[in-house]
Amino acid sequence: MAPRLVLMLVADQLRADHTGFGGLSLGHTPNLDRIAASGTVLDRAYATNPVCMPSRATLATGRWPSSHGTRTNGIPLDPSAETLMSTLRRAGWSTVAVGKLHFQTMGWPFLDDQQAEIDATDPEATDPARRDAACQGSSSPLETWDWER
Repeated sequence: MAPRLVLMLVADQLRADHTGFGGLSLGHTPNLDRIAASGTVLDRAYATNPVCMPSRATLATGRWPSSHGTRTNGIPLDPSAETLMSTLRRAGWSTVAVGKLHFQTMGWPFLDDQQAEIDATDPEATDPARRDAACQGSSSPLETWDWER
């Protein structure tokens, strides 16, 4: 029996028509083309938000930014949010995340309007007295690394 595999590639600023399987004739994307040929390509995708963190949080949760709360960059996704990854883990799948998931802030200062929105909606997110959930010992369903399996 072939292994069950779900592979979700998220590439910022890569248009579908800039891949071989998406119609690019001037260059080559052999690895992406090979993955696309052996799987399912979703060719009607629409972003719920044009910004990185909300868009990735929507992919992970299947919910609108207004529902999961990450409406702009700088507002982290709740570590206890129900995600595709946590659902797969409960069903017995091993999950691995590689690269920048960008569900949490990256440490740069917020713009004034971002800080105002965070202060109004989730003031604990930037409270210096609080530490990141992972540092507090909570297990985050967002990034589960299981090298034993």
